[in-house]
Amino acid sequence: MIHGWLHHFPSRHRFHFGPDGDVSIDARCDCSLLAIQPEQREGLNEAFQQWYAAYWRPVEINREFASHFKAPNIWQRMIRRIMSRLRRALIQDHYMPVVRNVETAPVEVRI
Repeated sequence: MIHGWLHHFPSRHRFHFGPDGDVSIDARCDCSLLAIQPEQREGLNEAFQQWYAAYWRPVEINREFASHFKAPNIWQRMIRRIMSRLRRALIQDHYMPVVRNVETAPVEVRI
């Protein structure tokens, strides 16, 4: 969606869905000369509304939410990287203790 037009990049077609159910097609080929039949408009508009509600509106909401946060600067990124490495090292040492001075004894296997 760019400026209210749904873009289909592989075919370079653009579609505009008006509030009253009208559908406009803009294409660089002769496809745009073909008129959309009245019975097709309803189905196309309904499919667009479902796509918009299920896919595009959540994308817009996520973008708006993300815009509230600025990207961390280089010092913050460096500190976060150091802290994550330190945290990983501490977790590894905690869950995988080093075993020292272990004596092994032979095991007899009877069949």
